[in-house]
Amino acid sequence: MSFVPDRSDDVPPERPLPLSVLGLFRQIQRRVVGEGVGAVLASGAVRSTLVAVSGAGASFVAQIVLARALGQASFGAYALTLAFMNAVLLLAKLEIDTTGVRFVGAYAAQGRWGLLRGFIRDVRATTIVLSVVLAIASAVVIWYQRDWLAAKHPALPRAMWVGCLLLMVTTILVVDAALLQGFQSFLSSQLAPNLLRPIVLGIVITAWWAVSSTKLPPWAGVTANLVASIGAALFAFVALRRVLPSELHGAPIERDRRDWVRATSPLLLVSVAQLIISQQADLIVVGTITSAREVAEYSAASQLTVPLNIVVSSVTFVAQAMIADLYARGDNSALQALIRAVTRANVAISVPIALVMIFGGRILLGLFGPAYSSAYPVLIILMAAQLVIALSGSLAGYLLTMTRHQDAAAWIIGGAALLNLVLTLILTPIYGIVGTAVATLTAALSRSIALTLFIRQRMGLQVPAF
Repeated sequence: MSFVPDRSDDVPPERPLPLSVLGLFRQIQRRVVGEGVGAVLASGAVRSTLVAVSGAGASFVAQIVLARALGQASFGAYALTLAFMNAVLLLAKLEIDTTGVRFVGAYAAQGRWGLLRGFIRDVRATTIVLSVVLAIASAVVIWYQRDWLAAKHPALPRAMWVGCLLLMVTTILVVDAALLQGFQSFLSSQLAPNLLRPIVLGIVITAWWAVSSTKLPPWAGVTANLVASIGAALFAFVALRRVLPSELHGAPIERDRRDWVRATSPLLLVSVAQLIISQQADLIVVGTITSAREVAEYSAASQLTVPLNIVVSSVTFVAQAMIADLYARGDNSALQALIRAVTRANVAISVPIALVMIFGGRILLGLFGPAYSSAYPVLIILMAAQLVIALSGSLAGYLLTMTRHQDAAAWIIGGAALLNLVLTLILTPIYGIVGTAVATLTAALSRSIALTLFIRQRMGLQVPAF
C-alpha cells in the first residue's frame, strides 16, 4: 500500500537522517510505530499536532490580546463579524476544502493527472469569482442594514465591511490549504491558517494597541485579521506550487465537472448543517437575540474549546486524505485500522486537555477580563460537546463525505442541525447563553450516535474503535 508523497515536508527515506534532535525523533518514531497505516498516520499526525498545539497557543494568546485591546463590547462585535463572515464563507468556498481533499487524493492515487490538473484550475477559478460576488453582495446588505447593526455596536457596520475583504482572502487560503492537504502535504497545509495567521494577528493587534491611547474599535481587530490572512494565503500559494507533482505540468487538461459538482452539492448541505451546529452559528443567534457583551462571553468560552478542537482535528485532518486513498483502493481492513489509530490518538489527546479546561477554566476565562468568568458553565457544556465530537463525530462525518456517502451525511447532519437550531431558538431566550450551549451539546450527541449507527450498518466499520 502506498500513499501520495508529501513532497515538501518529508525527508526521503534513502537520504541518511542528520544527527540532530529531529533525526533522532524520526528514528524513534519508526521503531515505535513501524510501517503501514499506523506509521503513516503517526508520521503525519505528529507533525500536524505539533503545528496544531503551537497554533492553538498562538491563537489563544491573540484572542486574549484582542479581548483586552478591544474591550468586552467591541470584542463581541468582532466575534459577531467573524461569525457572519464564516457563514458566507460556506457559500464562497463551495465545500472545496472537503471535496478538494477527496478528489486530489483519489486522482493522485490513480495517476489521473489530466483530471487532477483540470480540477485544480476549475475549483480555484470558481471559488475566487464566487467569493468576490458574495463579498460585494454582503457589502450591499450591510449598507441597507447599517442602522440595525449600529444599534448593536456603533462600529459594527464598518467592521463587517472590512470582513467582506477578509472573506475573499480567507476563501483563497482555505482552498489552497485543502489542495495541499489532498497532496498529503499536511505540515504545509496547516502552517498557514493554523500557525502563521494567529502569530501575525497577535503581532499586528499588539503593535496597534501599543500606539493607541484608547481601546480599539472592532474593525481594527478585523483589519489585523485581514493582514494576517493575506500573509497566510501567500505562504499557502507558494507551498502549493512546490508540491505539485511533476507529472501534472505536462498532462493535458481533462475535466469531470459533473462528478465533483455532484459530490459538492450534498457536501455543501452538510457544511451548512455543520455551521448550524457549530459555535459560529451560536454566536450569530446570541448576537441577534442578546447583547454584544454576551456574544463576547460566549466567544471567550468557545475560544477555550479551540485547543481541544484543533489538536483533535489535527489527527482527523491527516486521516481525511488517507480515507479517500484507502476507499479508492478498496482496502477496508486498512480503513478499519486507520479508524482504530485515530480513535486511540483522539482519546489520548482530548481527555487531558478537557481536564485542564474543566479545572482551570475560571482562571483561563479571567485572562480575557474579570467579567468573563461568569461564562464558566458555558465552557463546561461546550467542552462536553467537543469531547463527543472528538470520540466519534468528527471522524464519522469524514468517513461518509470521503467515501461517496455524502448524501447520507447530508441527511444525518442536516437533521442534527435542524434540532440544534430549534433548541437554540427555544432555549436562548429562556436560559441565555447557557441554553445555547445545551442546544449545541444535544445536537452533537444526536449527530454522533446517528453517524456511528449508519457506518456500522452500511459500511461494516466500527466507530469509535479501540
